[in-house]
Amino acid sequence: GAFVIIVYGIIQQYGLAGLLTATIMAGIFLILMGVIDLRIPASYIITFVVFITHSLLSLCFLFVVLQAMPSVLGETLPKVRS
Repeated sequence: GAFVIIVYGIIQQYGLAGLLTATIMAGIFLILMGVIDLRIPASYIITFVVFITHSLLSLCFLFVVLQAMPSVLGETLPKVRS
């Protein structure tokens, strides 16, 4: 989902040649990280995942609460249809 937005932005601004260039650069970067044995500590990854999960769940909860209220600060929110 979120990756599509990044790819679309690259194509929109730099075209398909820019996307190919970015893909090759990312591949080279990953190979270099493997060659020099550059690792990201697991604690950083876990912290990042917990932060993203907390943010998304908080936004979902807020969205549900706001949809349940008829109005917030005088603004009527539209109902979401599934």
